[in-house]
Amino acid sequence: MTQPRNLNFANQNLRNCSFKGLDLSGANFSGCDIRGCNFTGAILRGANFQGVRTGQSRRRVRNLIARAGVTAVTVTAAGALM
Repeated sequence: MTQPRNLNFANQNLRNCSFKGLDLSGANFSGCDIRGCNFTGAILRGANFQGVRTGQSRRRVRNLIARAGVTAVTVTAAGALM
């Protein structure tokens, strides 16, 4: 006999959490803040995402901007050396 899983995440702040590759079948994410979460390869069959806040978190956006800046400097420096 399998144990029931508690997959009730309702109304929680889950920003930047990783659920990568997890079986979240039937999970309740209603009302959650899931900005910046990673659901890559997760099984979400029957999961409830009603009323969630989605998108990129501020931390993730800052990291993306910083990486873009480093890339721009690297490309510029490489071009100047040629």
